[in-house]
Amino acid sequence: KHPKNNNNDNNNNITTRQDSLQQTYGQPFGSILNQIPLVNIVYSRIIVPLLHILLRILQKVTNSTWGFRSPSCTPTTTTLASTPALECGIATAAIMSILPAHIMRSVGGGYDNESIAMTAMTWTFYSWVRSLRGNSKPNYLWSIMTGFAYFYMVAAWGGYVFVLNLIGVHASLLVLAGRYTTKLHRAYTLFYAIGTTLAIQIPVVGWTPLKSLEQLGPLVAFVGFQLIELCQVLARHQKLNKVQTWKLRIMVFAGAGLVTLGIGYVLAQTGYFGPISSRVRGLFVKHTKTGNPLVDSVAEHQPATAGAYFQYLHNVCYLAPLGFVVVALFQFHDASSFLLVYAGAAYFFSHKMVRLILL
Repeated sequence: KHPKNNNNDNNNNITTRQDSLQQTYGQPFGSILNQIPLVNIVYSRIIVPLLHILLRILQKVTNSTWGFRSPSCTPTTTTLASTPALECGIATAAIMSILPAHIMRSVGGGYDNESIAMTAMTWTFYSWVRSLRGNSKPNYLWSIMTGFAYFYMVAAWGGYVFVLNLIGVHASLLVLAGRYTTKLHRAYTLFYAIGTTLAIQIPVVGWTPLKSLEQLGPLVAFVGFQLIELCQVLARHQKLNKVQTWKLRIMVFAGAGLVTLGIGYVLAQTGYFGPISSRVRGLFVKHTKTGNPLVDSVAEHQPATAGAYFQYLHNVCYLAPLGFVVVALFQFHDASSFLLVYAGAAYFFSHKMVRLILL
């Protein structure tokens, strides 16, 4: 065999191996622009080289890369380093310790359910992000811990619905962005299975996670992840190409969709599904009352204003958009992308109800 052909075969094997590893463990840090067709070409060929030039200038001037590039990066690589975790953690703790939006829920004399829930919610989100971090094998410990942290959140505050749906939305968006991996499947499966099983044990919650319309989205995502993984396993076992794999996915999801519609129709006739609560309905329906006099009359349940954001968040109002851009353009990854989803959801809900600025 000609040596040139041997080199081509070796290159193809290496590429196939890299694709397999990315499908299993995850993709490297990069930019959200890499996920957009055609735009990713401009990003990799024009923007990335310019960024590396700017980073070299920054390194010469300040003698630091500020966590934006690993020492092994070259001008032709598109992989950027993750942000320095220790420095970010210290800075976040310092900001949170004096942030009015946080203090008003933890100050002496005002300690209530929300204060307890802030710890539970932060623990849940940290464990979820940690279970997706890096390109290593699935981290089952952090995925299991996410489920237990969510159980703590359910026991502490009714806002657990926000936590459940936010993680479900983040996981689903990663799939739509073409970043589905075995690690993501394991992380979400363990979180939802453990968290929901434990949540059902709380008397005031009961079977609500499987009956409430507000919580059916994460359940649908859970089923969808199992179907996608089933297709992945069958494709690997039968050695299907991309076209055959997509045909398999369409057949599996079409069949599952028909079965789900049938079961949903039968259950709906029996009154199995619960209605959307008035408080949640008030967050999405514009200029209408919720129907709950208590909710409608309390000042904290009114829409937020620009002055309220600055009152509760102060200079963070200016720092948050900068961090959003940095994560989206330079540090986009399975884990860090959660910050983008969280920022969007937190802004939307806090704009509808000033009380939710605490998110």
